[in-house]
Amino acid sequence: TGPPPAFDGHLPVDGFCPLYASATSVAASHLYRYSDRAATLDFVRPAVPTSGLDDRPLLAAHHDGVLYYMSNSVEGANGRQIIYRSLDGGMTFDPRGYTVPHSYLGFLDADPRGDGVYAAVTDGDVTGTPAHSVFVSASSDRGATWSQTKVGDLMNGLPSGARTSSGVATVTVSVSPTDGTVYVLWIDDGGRRIALAESHTRGRTWQTRDITPFPGAFGFPWLSAQPGGGVAAVFVSDPDQIPGNLFYNY
Repeated sequence: TGPPPAFDGHLPVDGFCPLYASATSVAASHLYRYSDRAATLDFVRPAVPTSGLDDRPLLAAHHDGVLYYMSNSVEGANGRQIIYRSLDGGMTFDPRGYTVPHSYLGFLDADPRGDGVYAAVTDGDVTGTPAHSVFVSASSDRGATWSQTKVGDLMNGLPSGARTSSGVATVTVSVSPTDGTVYVLWIDDGGRRIALAESHTRGRTWQTRDITPFPGAFGFPWLSAQPGGGVAAVFVSDPDQIPGNLFYNY
């Protein structure tokens, strides 16, 4: 049995292989947990009660039932992204949460072999204030405490093209299952550049490089750190010279 008709779902797996799913339906969000290789639905429950509406909530999980719910609250007072932690596989959540500073759009991931969890965000707000910087909030104790570091500044604002504008400020993060290296990917330079940052110090320091594969306009980045040590980046593109959307493996 699956979720009712919904959109913007997310599917993480923890260290003992239960599968979690989040889904948004109109103004309501729900959390699902599956076991037996997703053959059995353990439970479904309304998502974490928050102060405002949640738009496209995200999940991350590791260890035995340690689950993080990033609410993407439309009404966050000091940041739009709020992270709630569960230590019992999504049955209950800490109601206090952690409001990610400087957060408008963002993503999160948990170290599959360690205690680290990371939230990468861009600033800006719903009033139209453009994003200027990329930040990462990091926790080394399974979400009990957090600290934030600026990864870098965005160049030349946001693009105006309809094919990339709604996704260009999105930032993604992924943790290597090999050595715990943290990678952050975002679209920069008005949609004309793809930036990749990596941290070998659990999010305290960062090195950033340009991995733009060809001239063009880009949006909707997605990132996955692979078990063999590689990093895969996916995005939509409007190339100046190469037709079609491409998959780029770094």
